[in-house]
Amino acid sequence: MNDPGTLLPFLVFAALMTGTPGPNNAMVTASAARVGAWRTLPLVLGITLGVGLMFVAMAFGLHALLARAPVLDGALRLIAAGVLLWIAWKLLNAGPLTDGDERPLLGFLGGAGFQWVNPKAWAITGSAATVYLPVPASGTDIAVRAALLWLIGLCLVSLWALLGSALRKPLARAGFARLFNAAMALLLVAATLPVLLGR
Repeated sequence: MNDPGTLLPFLVFAALMTGTPGPNNAMVTASAARVGAWRTLPLVLGITLGVGLMFVAMAFGLHALLARAPVLDGALRLIAAGVLLWIAWKLLNAGPLTDGDERPLLGFLGGAGFQWVNPKAWAITGSAATVYLPVPASGTDIAVRAALLWLIGLCLVSLWALLGSALRKPLARAGFARLFNAAMALLLVAATLPVLLGR
């Protein structure tokens, strides 16, 4: 059922999960710092749509399938760690922002696809599908929550893009750029630990 009493806990969960630091928001912040918030919008849309679609897949049984396939779960965990470490390495070696530096980290498809190796996205969508859906869940229940998850994510992840955009001028300074890039890389590396340790 989609009455406000049952949706409110889901809304709070979605806001906390999509608005707090993690791989998605670190990537968005770093991308917007280099190319601006507007050019980072495709990445934001890809991330939020990817999370919404992953929630739908979890709600229709993907979460239960993974629980019965530990080999697949382990393989996904290793792939996720590898991708996150690769992006962290790119961030760490990005250097200061220079004139004409217009290289977004990922675009729309990259942002959407990244969710399938993002441990926080797996945690968000798996928890949301198992804890915040009524039993049995109708198609409307799933669609409403997927839309709300997307909308809340779009608003909150966009704030990280605005934060990154505000850092464009300081990133032209080599010292600040090294500190910022190291902080973003460290955040991504920290995000790999739950993956390696079994979430």
